[in-house]
Amino acid sequence: MTVLPMSYSPSAIDRCFVIVDEFDVAGIRAAVIYDAATPRAAIIDLDITADIRGAARHRVLAMLNLAKKKPPGNNAIAVKRFWQDQNCVAKAGDTCLWTAGLETHMYETLAIKCGVTVVSDNE
Repeated sequence: MTVLPMSYSPSAIDRCFVIVDEFDVAGIRAAVIYDAATPRAAIIDLDITADIRGAARHRVLAMLNLAKKKPPGNNAIAVKRFWQDQNCVAKAGDTCLWTAGLETHMYETLAIKCGVTVVSDNE
């Protein structure tokens, strides 16, 4: 089975997301993007690559599937699922350089820069 990498077009980023934070991780220029309407968040590679059809794309390094929650406030979002591209995890020997850092970075960025409260989806 062929697994295609997850990516967004530059126009999808412009149309649907706000770039909340830009940072470097393992030599990659990355950004946290957030769509409050859906809601969804991801970390993308800011450098554009081409997919198998030659279209310009931003590779997704990690993403959060989210859901709006009423309590504890109007800005609460529940984490349904976290996904990270295992093919882009940087390694130094047998040591993984990214571990849980991308997920934590997204949680903190959404809380601090977007004013949302990140909660569990457990009832």
